[in-house]
Amino acid sequence: MNKKIIIIISVSLFLLLSIGISVYLISKDAMLIQNPLVVQQKAMITYSQGETLYKGSDSEEWNPVEIGMKIEIGHILKTLGDGELDIRFSENTLMKMDNNTILYITDNTLKNLSVNLNEGKLFARFHKLFSDQKFSVESGNTVAGVRGTDLVFQAFPEKTDIYALSGITEIYNKKFEKNKILLAFQKKTTVNNNSTPTQPADMDKSDIIEFQQILNLIHSEKVFMITNNILFNANTSEILPSSYEELAIVLGALKRKSLKIEIAGHTANVGSSSAMYRLSLERAQAIKDYLIQQGISPKRMEIRGYGGSQPLADNNTAEGKALNRRVEFIIRED
Repeated sequence: MNKKIIIIISVSLFLLLSIGISVYLISKDAMLIQNPLVVQQKAMITYSQGETLYKGSDSEEWNPVEIGMKIEIGHILKTLGDGELDIRFSENTLMKMDNNTILYITDNTLKNLSVNLNEGKLFARFHKLFSDQKFSVESGNTVAGVRGTDLVFQAFPEKTDIYALSGITEIYNKKFEKNKILLAFQKKTTVNNNSTPTQPADMDKSDIIEFQQILNLIHSEKVFMITNNILFNANTSEILPSSYEELAIVLGALKRKSLKIEIAGHTANVGSSSAMYRLSLERAQAIKDYLIQQGISPKRMEIRGYGGSQPLADNNTAEGKALNRRVEFIIRED
């Protein structure tokens, strides 16, 4: 068999395999043919703090959640008193489970995302990739059909409170499906188990600020630690001794697992942008140097300085500035 025939056969087999895989993915609603081609991302845990657990729908056993863990349809996620969980469904569709929250993943395909908030508090940022994509959140008798927005849900046994920080969301009680309301920008409603949704009312300004700050904290990347407890002498990259307890946690994680990480330095928005960028980079480098001294290979770490360009909170308050002065340890490979 000559070389030309071998090439033709190889190319043909490759094309047949590609077509077969594409047909399979389309049948599983894991791929959408459009321009550009869209392939379903697996939902993933990007951040976990405190006691967080999961189990499959056919399992009785709860297991600890791990950062980077893939979430499947039928999974049940639970946070206990000190627990928080961040979930990435796609690059810009993110959720944060607050303390004492139980969430069921009922559907997750390219065209549909549906979750059931059994109890607790859920912060959600939805972003549609294409027009016919459907998002929904259920809680008790409440159904929220989401068109792409930032939302907060608080589920109690007898009612669900819903807050919309942007966009438009269709809300109704399953017992009164014809009585729907539209919840728009910075409005809130309550759905009692045995009544229709209350008329939308203005959100309190304090809630808007608090909820937006939390939504901004949801991680789209795998982050094994975010801390405001690594401290430096003012306007320098000199690490204060009180920081070493926190750095020991990072060191332990790097010794247990072969992680490659990004050390990201952030500052409050004080001073010139160039000075803030330089200081945040120097502080990230100081942390890297310390970890190298403790035996971590420099090849496993890269540094970034963001200055004050990515605030999490209001820089006009002392509390906000403290939140913005932080270091994030982002997992690049594991």
